[in-house]
Amino acid sequence: MEKILGIEGVGIFDDFFELGGDSLVAVQLVSELNRTIQVKLSAHSLLENATIAALSESIQAVLTNNTRNTQSGLQKALPQSLVKMQAGNPLKKPLFLVHPIGGHIYIYRDLINSLGIEQPVYALQAQGIDGEVQPLTQIEEMATHYINALQVVQPDGPYILGGHSFGGLVAFEMAQQFYALGQRIVLLFMMDTVGPEQSLIEQEDSDDVRIIAYALGLDGNLVLPVPPEQFSQLDLEEQIRYFYKHSKTANQVYPEEFIPHIRHFLDVIKANNQAMNDYIPKTYQGKLLFFRAQERDTYLPTNPERNWIDLAVEGMDIYDISGNHTSMNFSPNVEATAKVLRTYLDKQ
Repeated sequence: MEKILGIEGVGIFDDFFELGGDSLVAVQLVSELNRTIQVKLSAHSLLENATIAALSESIQAVLTNNTRNTQSGLQKALPQSLVKMQAGNPLKKPLFLVHPIGGHIYIYRDLINSLGIEQPVYALQAQGIDGEVQPLTQIEEMATHYINALQVVQPDGPYILGGHSFGGLVAFEMAQQFYALGQRIVLLFMMDTVGPEQSLIEQEDSDDVRIIAYALGLDGNLVLPVPPEQFSQLDLEEQIRYFYKHSKTANQVYPEEFIPHIRHFLDVIKANNQAMNDYIPKTYQGKLLFFRAQERDTYLPTNPERNWIDLAVEGMDIYDISGNHTSMNFSPNVEATAKVLRTYLDKQ
């Protein structure tokens, strides 16, 4: 963990995320553990095991279960896209959260903590984040895939769906498909979700430099000393390496060893961005709950909720949340979102 995070003196009870770990770093750490210890941990293992002590116990449990499964010939598991984030009270309806544009679900950690331990929560992560399969390329296709996955744990409604940014858009399409199946949605919410024609990486601006800069959390207006047409001729890994070579800040965000994982991350972002640009939402027969970040930036429209108001037949409740498009998901900002959600969840 010290090597991956680039810090010394990490204790066995120090929290990975409190030490500065994020989704890309988590994937790198899990990948290194799988390679060196010859164990198959899932990409989301650090969500429930964020300390060295907890992770060690998880590894031992995986090894023990693998032995038992081999002996019995049985192995029960959730679909790869579905992750149990919090078991909660089995008498309560689970909340299903859909991944944002990057495909990972680590961003919901603070929200789940703020909802309290009674609320069951599952999250849907993108296909392709591990690089083993290709990402899905259409919103409708993703929605169908995720519905099939979540019905493993909840075969029938009523359902509770939501997501941040891109995740809210996919949840919207899932709600449409559930209605077509005769299933009821009791709560559908979006967190700062823009319309398809207002994607975070606009279609006319979605050159490789901007996408890589956005994915790495760098200045979206960064310009590399090379013509765009020359840069676009490179394959994705060469683009990332060129970016590292010429950007003064890229290797301050992630070391070069992260390049293979960044490649998978970018593949998912590109596929999701294109799917978002292609999507045409239809009228939703229910009510929509919308959380809007108070701080706006150059990537985002001032009032993203306007894209959805006319599509929600039963209306929309809008809540302003402190922070920007990203920081609204983290404490203390996200606690306001959790407080509102609890009032709706408690009615179910």
